[in-house]
Amino acid sequence: MAVGARIVEGGRRSARRDARMSALLLLAALAIVVGCAPGEPSEPRLSEREHPLVRGTPTEGFPAVVAIVRAADPTSVRCTGTLIAERVVLTAAHCGVQLEPASFAVFFGSDVRAPGTLLPLVEARAHPEYDGSATHDLALLLLERVAPTAPVRLLATPPVAAAPWPLRLVGFGVTEAKAGDTGRKREGLTQTTEVTASYVVLGADPALACSGDSGGPAFSEGGELAAVISRGDVDCALYGKATRVDVHLRTFIEPYLAARAPGTVAVGQRCSYDEHCRSGLCVRAADEPAIRYCSARCADDRACAAPMRCTAGECRYTLPSPGAIGAACREHAECVVGECLDLGFCSVRCVDIAGCPSGFSCKHLGDVRFFCVAAPPPAAEDGSCAAGAPRPIPAGGALVVFAALVLARRGRRSSASERRRLGR
Repeated sequence: MAVGARIVEGGRRSARRDARMSALLLLAALAIVVGCAPGEPSEPRLSEREHPLVRGTPTEGFPAVVAIVRAADPTSVRCTGTLIAERVVLTAAHCGVQLEPASFAVFFGSDVRAPGTLLPLVEARAHPEYDGSATHDLALLLLERVAPTAPVRLLATPPVAAAPWPLRLVGFGVTEAKAGDTGRKREGLTQTTEVTASYVVLGADPALACSGDSGGPAFSEGGELAAVISRGDVDCALYGKATRVDVHLRTFIEPYLAARAPGTVAVGQRCSYDEHCRSGLCVRAADEPAIRYCSARCADDRACAAPMRCTAGECRYTLPSPGAIGAACREHAECVVGECLDLGFCSVRCVDIAGCPSGFSCKHLGDVRFFCVAAPPPAAEDGSCAAGAPRPIPAGGALVVFAALVLARRGRRSSASERRRLGR
């Protein structure tokens, strides 16, 4: 696993509003600063990396343990994960799947080069407090369909810190640091050398996780998922870390499982898949693919709750859809993309007219703030502007836009540089 995959996403709204360039710059910054977390003097000060399973044994068992692979190349293993509900896989946040879920899929089987079941992802959610360390290194992946096997049980009780804790590791990673043989499921035994408030430290004997095992399970003697493999020394030879499940069960894992359970969402509310809705119908908004909401079959508007209307036999919101660009809002959380402007509607930043969807144009709102706003109505025949139309960008506006883009890029570089110096 490349060290640069360790992403500080955390689910913050500000990260969602960043342009793709910001995410790439953040990746580069984190690739430089990765190392032992401060405040952990009991561990060797070695460069850390995400792991595979060293001295592991190939296994056909543990059907709930999956490989997280590239959708475009299912033999390319990104990480390991564990099925914890019929549609939900638990893995590590540093795998970065939450940044672009559509680029990944989940493989059920023992070898990615052999027959198995490949399921696409609907969404991925990292722990909101993930900071690049093992403290909150968890992410939840929602599958497009119900998994072909049963989920595992989660350990709800804390480990005994006073004595070594035997754990069984399972993963699709390499057999040694530079082996390059990911893709085969392996298992091995280890035990803890330290238990902290949020993760456990794993000993190197007899087995230890390595690159590709990141996100994989550490099972208790009773078979419950006790911890999620996070990181370790660069040679996969001395120690590992695994984020505890029990600590995050009530605050992160269980709320997500409850929110994504089948039949829990009413018509008009956001949904993730058809069975998520009580109506059994989850549709995409016509003006924003990232928005999905529960609908219902209809013959006319009377069958739909206001403000929805019956369109082509389905209850639909009139445009703009709630959460889409141009929709009314009071706070950022209401906008699925972009942010809530003080003008009272959702919008996204732009640098030129081509950067806005149809029906919107890039407007200068002061300082270096350029946002997509609804395009003005057509001008009157005499060439005058229609009443109430937004003021156009003045002459030289293209130069202002270019300057704003340069300033924004410089600001991102400065932020990335500051993060490197601060070790964030």
